[in-house]
Amino acid sequence: MKNLFFLSLFLFISLSDYAQTYNPFPKTNGYWKEQYGSVLCLDPWWTSDICITFQYILEGDTLINTNNYKKNFRSGRALENGNYFDDGYVGGLRDDTINKMVYYLEKDSANEVLLYDFNLNTGDVFNQTFYYENFNGYGSEDTFHIGVIDSILLDTHYAKRFHLLGAGDGNVYLIEGVGTTMGLFTNVYGYFEEHNDLLCFRNNDTIEYGGQCDFISGIEEVEERKISFFPNPVKSELTVSGYSPTLLKLCNTLGQIVAEVSKSNKLYVGNLPQGLYVLQVFDEKGQQVKTEKVIVAK
Repeated sequence: MKNLFFLSLFLFISLSDYAQTYNPFPKTNGYWKEQYGSVLCLDPWWTSDICITFQYILEGDTLINTNNYKKNFRSGRALENGNYFDDGYVGGLRDDTINKMVYYLEKDSANEVLLYDFNLNTGDVFNQTFYYENFNGYGSEDTFHIGVIDSILLDTHYAKRFHLLGAGDGNVYLIEGVGTTMGLFTNVYGYFEEHNDLLCFRNNDTIEYGGQCDFISGIEEVEERKISFFPNPVKSELTVSGYSPTLLKLCNTLGQIVAEVSKSNKLYVGNLPQGLYVLQVFDEKGQQVKTEKVIVAK
């Protein structure tokens, strides 16, 4: 009985420690993939792109008004017509880990706004922030309260999770270091038909929330070929098998070419930082015949 008591006490203290330790947002290589649309991703009234899948990429720093921000980039694709868009830099993220507050500075704006406040208790009214404006877009106002507060396992560590009562379909949560389950910057509201969902969150190439975390590329494949790549992840040299390419190009997540080689099926990547890249394969006519996501590991 005594052993059982101490075991229970240990587990209680351990779970309390998980909840009390603040889980920060990524310092670099953060990735959020989201989808917006109706249940069927179709709009019967307009020809607009009602269903889109998009991504936010956290990469690099910028110093504004003596504050250091992590730069955010947005791009995506409309599922209805396949059109790709790239908004580029959209704003900076500042994580005040001491006070557990996250701020957002929109592009071309001089003043930052509160994005997330993780100093919340059960029963609290959800505070006014950048992503919650107490208005659900359908002509009626919503007041959301904090429900159960618990912890969620993100890969190998825990983060505090807040249930937002009345938001979305009733299963919307605010998660430390991630954002809400409706998205990183998405306005929280009680949706009716169209809505936004966080498909996945990746921290330094490790999927910590959700799935379907493949990178959205603006590059379309010209034709399907039986081309394979190995090893992947790769540390030094990447080999292309099943095809003799005229040109290989490797791009980072910003679309910048970081490595290339002509008339060879081998590409050296040993000097690149670890992370996610996109490999482009070209034929003798200069046409791109294949793209592949490549992870450079150390």
